Amino acid sequence: MYLETTRLSYTNSKAQRVTFAGFTEKDFKKRYLAALETGKREYIEKYTVPHIADLSDSDVQLALIDAFCIAREASVQADAFFSAALKSKQPNKLLSDIFSELFSTKKPGGSDYRVVQETFEKTRRGLDGSVTICDMFKGADHEPGGPSWGPSEGEVLIPQHILRDYSRRAKKSDAAGDIMRKMLEKEGEQVQDIYMRFNLVRELTVEGLARVIFHEATHKFAYTGDYQYIYDATSMKGIKAKQALYNADSYAFAGMSVYLNRVVSKADLVGPAACSQPMHDMRWLQDRML
Repeated sequence: MYLETTRLSYTNSKAQRVTFAGFTEKDFKKRYLAALETGKREYIEKYTVPHIADLSDSDVQLALIDAFCIAREASVQADAFFSAALKSKQPNKLLSDIFSELFSTKKPGGSDYRVVQETFEKTRRGLDGSVTICDMFKGADHEPGGPSWGPSEGEVLIPQHILRDYSRRAKKSDAAGDIMRKMLEKEGEQVQDIYMRFNLVRELTVEGLARVIFHEATHKFAYTGDYQYIYDATSMKGIKAKQALYNADSYAFAGMSVYLNRVVSKADLVGPAACSQPMHDMRWLQDRML
């Protein structure tokens, strides 16, 4: 039904591989034209040219590869940083700031350190292996109704029948983050790839892209939940400390904070990493819609 996805693979000296699955502009136009010709409005609405990042563009390639390498390095540093914190009783300002601002606790206990360190360790182990990251547009290829485009920066794709089952069994009092964690803990093997909007290369710095990858990696490898999005809310006000310890964005920002040696905020991650100019001629889209 769909055109073959364009794939970009990068392998480092340690034989660690990351593969990006997306589209070239040429292939995407073919897909879009096919949707127009068959009158499939749902695909026309989802797959519009301005939202696509061309995976054949060298700037896009470098931005994505650099972002993944930073996310992987940040996971290594964060694991080491919190492992050392478990053993040391020396005060550390960055550590205190991270717990206070990103994990909503000013006086973390030993169990708090262990939860955070173990989550970073699981994320680091996952990113140390072979990882595939797909453009959000690719989600509908694998799962009808899967991610396409919209406000979400990224997703881990859970089969729709599993989502429906957990949503049906959830209590009204259950937090969405708790439901997500339970589902991932039991069904995590169903999650194969990480999804993100490749067009974020126009909006975020390379470190900002790395944060998105890091966020989704904690879902896939450490089964975190989404209790609050720091990138949207700009703070952790209103979230309970117990929830913050399992909040994906807390780990994404904490990982980047360790990597950059300061607590980072949304303002630090605004780009663009690549493609500061639109990659597509909007007149082409307008001509097709006449």
